[in-house]
Amino acid sequence: MKITSSPKLFKGRFRSVCIVFALFLFQVGFAQDMRSVTGSVTSKDDGMPLPGVNIFVEDTNYAAVTDFDGNFTIELPASTMMLTVSSVGFITKSIEVSPTQQNLSIILETDVAALEEVVVIGYGTSSRRNVTGAIASISGEEVAKVPVADATQALQGKLAGVNISTQDGRPGADVRVRVRGGGSISQSNQPLFIVDGFPVSSISNIPGNQIKSIDVLKDASSTAIYGSRGANGVIIVTTKSGSAGKTRITYDGFAQYSYIPEYIPVMNGYDYIAYNWAYADAIGDQYADAWEQLWAIGRYQEGNPEGIDYYRNVDSKDFTKELFNSAYTHNHNLNISSGTEKTKYLLALNHIDQDGNKTRSFYKRSNVQFKLDQEISSRLDFTINTRFVDVREGNNQGNSNAYWFRPIASDDILGESDVTVNTQLGDYNQVLQDFYNPVALLNDTDSDQRSRSLVANTAINWEIIDGLTAKTNFSISANWSRAKYWEGAIVNNYLDNAGNVTYSGDARIRAAEGWNLRWINTLNYEVQGLGEDHELSVLAGMEISDSGSEFTDIRGNEFPASYDATRA
Repeated sequence: MKITSSPKLFKGRFRSVCIVFALFLFQVGFAQDMRSVTGSVTSKDDGMPLPGVNIFVEDTNYAAVTDFDGNFTIELPASTMMLTVSSVGFITKSIEVSPTQQNLSIILETDVAALEEVVVIGYGTSSRRNVTGAIASISGEEVAKVPVADATQALQGKLAGVNISTQDGRPGADVRVRVRGGGSISQSNQPLFIVDGFPVSSISNIPGNQIKSIDVLKDASSTAIYGSRGANGVIIVTTKSGSAGKTRITYDGFAQYSYIPEYIPVMNGYDYIAYNWAYADAIGDQYADAWEQLWAIGRYQEGNPEGIDYYRNVDSKDFTKELFNSAYTHNHNLNISSGTEKTKYLLALNHIDQDGNKTRSFYKRSNVQFKLDQEISSRLDFTINTRFVDVREGNNQGNSNAYWFRPIASDDILGESDVTVNTQLGDYNQVLQDFYNPVALLNDTDSDQRSRSLVANTAINWEIIDGLTAKTNFSISANWSRAKYWEGAIVNNYLDNAGNVTYSGDARIRAAEGWNLRWINTLNYEVQGLGEDHELSVLAGMEISDSGSEFTDIRGNEFPASYDATRA
């Protein structure tokens, strides 16, 4: 026998081993090539330590936060790095750290511009430096950057002490807002929403593109202004106004594509049968007997020598993958703004069309806003603000049946599925018969919900004398909604044993309409002549509100078999 060798092959393998070994050495060396940099952060104004200051390297995971005494420790590579140091109310600072530096002493300067920022507080405004209560603010530009249907979602992670969470993944689903946690077990913990000076139930129908700023009152001072309504915090939204100059027409929009990257694992056919068999046996012999007859297992496996093991090799179906699919969303904003120094107007149009990942679910919203600011004289100005919203959504109900309907096809059932023979199967009927499968249930329901609202606000400001300003606001709003629901024969089990329809289904219509009037008058006096270091203002006001609503709920059951959702 002749033995030969391949020098080229050996050489190639040797080179591969050397490369792998070199990479290993490089990774080990890189992992060890780190250092700890410590330091402290203080204020330039008084030299006091600053807690909660963020120290980080941009676009990396290297980050730290100062403790109560203003000290920090951060792990950095042993190379020249650029640290960014930021804190609310102070000017952000960038510091170059050389490879040999081990300790840093950082001094931050007060951001005077931030302190002079005007924030909305109840019935008026104030500079941030004069506000003693806890207030968090975000600009409309930051809100508009986030491509979401509900502007509330854009606040997530951007306001300290404000927790935002979506209730579920449906298009148009409610967003839960909590300001510094919940304060009640039995009552609502939702904060009070104020839009352009008037309370609203939510801000979900206001596009982020139309928002100028959002201010959140987080502490007890909000109750001093709004009473018990502000106990859970107050979110104040100011919408954009027109600007002087040439007519400006701007458009922006976004498109989204969403899909489900991973589905919740479901049981295969064998596990499904074994689990329910054990459950049926635990609750009674009659249930276990019916289950064994159905699958030809246990005491009824004469024609199925393999017993339950036969179903290990049977194909299983995951219905969740048929109930969900990819979805597409598109949003459009068109703003027209113009005016002079005395007259300014803004016309804002928005439309969003959002498909849900659940089959047939959708959310559509159209929004029109017109705002006019008119300066009548140097001491008198007038504002009118109107908004119309049309929302339509449908087929957003859940379908948990997909997780407990049998994953095995009828042809693979070896036992007795006739309920006239296997009489106890009636208890399992809706998870066994093909016409009750989750896809059929979904297609047997229909819902269409539509709501419209119209809001008109007007305000007059009159500076009576220097420092004394009177303001009157009047708001009227109206809303209409109509929801249509249809549940067919499959959902209501209007089928005989052969699967024939006995009744076509049930229909329901819910309609509501309401209105709200609100009149607010305030008189504010800013004391004159106190100098630059002191300010004193006195506010007096009154508010009158009235509202009413009507609600109608009509149901019709067991429509004839020839009817469908449209005819019903």
